[in-house]
Amino acid sequence: MALDRTRDPDFAARIFGTRPEHALALLRAAWPAAVGPDIARRTQVVALERGVLRIKVPDAGWQRSLLRMRGDILAR
Repeated sequence: MALDRTRDPDFAARIFGTRPEHALALLRAAWPAAVGPDIARRTQVVALERGVLRIKVPDAGWQRSLLRMRGDILAR
């Protein structure tokens, strides 16, 4: 039987646990794959608060860029 991750919303919680620090560590590890190496070098995952991922960016231009990319980032 294959595991269908798209139909199992608790998949990540079962694998990595539900502790906030574990979720943040997982998101930090996945960030470069979601945004690519160039953006990952210029940004930093800093917090996960009530389902909102907080990213540190170097300036307002990067903030606007990430906001425009958020759909693609979430899909990845």
